[in-house]
Amino acid sequence: MTVKRQTKINHHNEQVVDAVIQGLYAAKFKAYTLGTKRPESSVSVRNTADSSQRHSQYDWNDWKRNDYVQADNNIDNYSLEDLFGSIYGYDNSHNVLDSTMPIASEDTDTFINHSFGVEAFTFNEFTLQDENLKSEIPFWPDFSICRRNSKHECFIELDNLTETLPIQTNKILSYIWYAFRHPQNAVTLVYVVNDGSVRKNSRDSFVNRSHKISSLADRILKSYIMDDNNQPVYLADLYSKADNLKVFITSESEAYLDLAQFLLDSDYTEDYQQTAQKLVDYVNQGQEWNASLLSAEHYAQADAKIKFHYRHTERNYVQPVIFGQEHGLDTIIRTHILTVEADQHPQTHNYPIIIYPRRERKLSAITLAEYAKKFPDSQVYNYKRMLLVQPLWGISNNQQLQQELRWLLRQFQDSVFNYFRYGYLFKTINSKGKTKTDFGHDYFEEPQRSYAELHQLASASDWTSSEFVEQISINEVPIGVYQVLLNRCCSQDSFSIPVIFKLPFANEKANQVQVPYTVTIDQCLFGVNSTDPKRRLLIKMY
Repeated sequence: MTVKRQTKINHHNEQVVDAVIQGLYAAKFKAYTLGTKRPESSVSVRNTADSSQRHSQYDWNDWKRNDYVQADNNIDNYSLEDLFGSIYGYDNSHNVLDSTMPIASEDTDTFINHSFGVEAFTFNEFTLQDENLKSEIPFWPDFSICRRNSKHECFIELDNLTETLPIQTNKILSYIWYAFRHPQNAVTLVYVVNDGSVRKNSRDSFVNRSHKISSLADRILKSYIMDDNNQPVYLADLYSKADNLKVFITSESEAYLDLAQFLLDSDYTEDYQQTAQKLVDYVNQGQEWNASLLSAEHYAQADAKIKFHYRHTERNYVQPVIFGQEHGLDTIIRTHILTVEADQHPQTHNYPIIIYPRRERKLSAITLAEYAKKFPDSQVYNYKRMLLVQPLWGISNNQQLQQELRWLLRQFQDSVFNYFRYGYLFKTINSKGKTKTDFGHDYFEEPQRSYAELHQLASASDWTSSEFVEQISINEVPIGVYQVLLNRCCSQDSFSIPVIFKLPFANEKANQVQVPYTVTIDQCLFGVNSTDPKRRLLIKMY
């Protein structure tokens, strides 16, 4: 892969390229967990869950009537006519191209996505098709990726914490302008905030930037430019009209996921529907409430709705459901619209439930700071508050992790056989002159056979290492053994390593990885008190 850079290599360039490489790695080795589509499907380059309501007629001046919102922010130096001219309001949705990507190989011997290859993309410096736009282009991305044989572009912007919120907002506006100017192209922008997670970074340690990205999202919602009648036109409204644009706001440690989703053209439709049904089934297991999953009738910004009925009275609550993305600007805007509607019409509208795709790790999910003030810190759900649903893979249903662990056992089959036969993995001597034999007693679940039983089996039988490894279960190997093997073969710069391995940039004390064997839906319900996943309240429905 040849990457052309438009400037001399510096630390900023290295960080951007590192984020791109992380995305490529995830697309190649993590496709099972990233909504890879079936070969027979054909889906719009926009995620249907986040794009179907982009043309809603929402009056963004209603934002002013929301009593917990600060004053609006006018974007200086630009006017609506200067930027968009006659193209403002142009319906370009019919020009968004469909694109498909085959699902990862079903070969149980490997977790590699054989259908993905970098040859399907170009990794070049940004160029303009229209030479006449060179003199007026208001932005220049740090990196661009384009699909070959398809007009789908992905731009990466990296903020090294040197830009103010007005500058950042103007950058977002520039990409809206670009999308209007190129209605035939599908455009993705991944706006990345430096969080110190790249090992080449000169910063001392990783810092969660959830507050930073939440503040940027809030600023975008409040910002506007003036039209010819001296009336404000909000960025959110302009963005909603640009059907061919998709914006993600993320930190560097999670940018790989947004980039991989672009590379794979991920589709989570089935996953969303399964999670929504699991939530309904969970409510129905309780003693007080019944729930049913319905179509999103009367809620223009929703993908579905859930009706909750209190069994002892005629009381009913209906909540709209958004199938969203943790970093997606679409999700942020749609959540805001439904929240304002609920504020203004409490008798007929309710606050939304936002369902995210199933992930291996909890992610920063952008919520506005005002939501934390609006909704109390109570962990008991009352069916009239916002709810985040972020389902996670456990050991039992994470095919990705199971294949990664099985691959490790096969890759190091001689060492694994030695562990059960002699008690050590490698014949390396530590500083005290002893071979390490203690790998802890933590397993994913209670093993079917004890170490003593497997030791006796390995010692008494005429096994080859390959035969022995094939007959053991991944649950019969201590987590400590897997971690040593991962240390031997995994890049310490990778963010998308198996979930049993601590992320390389995070403090170990703050990032003790504990992967439950099974993750139930009641462990995935959170409040909107924080964008930071470690600070979000776990909500109890009964």
